Amino acid sequence: MANKSKLPLALGIAALLLVVVLGALVLSTGGKNEDKKAAATPTPSATGPIRDAGFEFVAQNVRCGVERVGTDALNKTPQGQYCLVTLGVKNTATEARVFTDSLQRAFTDAPAEVRSDPVAGVYANGDNQALVKEIPAGAQATGIVVFDIPKGAKLTRLELHGGVSGQGTVVPVS
Repeated sequence: MANKSKLPLALGIAALLLVVVLGALVLSTGGKNEDKKAAATPTPSATGPIRDAGFEFVAQNVRCGVERVGTDALNKTPQGQYCLVTLGVKNTATEARVFTDSLQRAFTDAPAEVRSDPVAGVYANGDNQALVKEIPAGAQATGIVVFDIPKGAKLTRLELHGGVSGQGTVVPVS
């Protein structure tokens, strides 16, 4: 019976090790190399920071039409097209917290709801893995959140979440 209670802990440790190994592989191959065939850049239209569940967000840049993230040696390609969202995240809570990019959503004109692609995010961030580490109280981190949207689709809005219990906040993209 004691072995069954240790299973969730072992699975959690294995998942963390996988993220660390992927990050080390990206770092060891020399940084990022995003495909340069990106389409015109939509811009986030929220003015100033927005908040949800102990985090403050500033969507700094959105770039869609990216056909590959990573390096020449180690990369990932989308099923459709990648949209890379450069996101500033500030921890407004009183304790250190981890930002979870897998909770973030994008919406397209298709219309479709798309969850972020955390593995592509590891590749896109190269040697900057600030958004997969614990963010101390009051500190800020900036990184890229990646969405794989259908080819020809355009982002209309982002729904950013500070945690599982957060309601989320919407950022229009024009």
